[in-house]
Amino acid sequence: MIKLTDKITKEISKNLMLEISDEEAKLISSLIETSVEKIEKVKTFDLSNVEPMDYPDIVISNNFREDEIEEFDNVEKLLDLAPEKENRFIKV
Repeated sequence: MIKLTDKITKEISKNLMLEISDEEAKLISSLIETSVEKIEKVKTFDLSNVEPMDYPDIVISNNFREDEIEEFDNVEKLLDLAPEKENRFIKV
């Protein structure tokens, strides 16, 4: 694998139209190198006995509230505030 140097980081930032200092280039290079090293280490794990899964074993539930219909006394005043309306509806 190619070593990520500060020079390469500066070139990448230039291509992305980002202006970074030399110190920032060093920090970014270091952080990326550390991340790549961790990824390379994960690649060495023996996962042959691990079954693939589509989704982690997490229960997801949606908490919906019941709709509550409330009467509104001043419908005409509300409709007058709308920029566009059609019959008794606000047009969006």
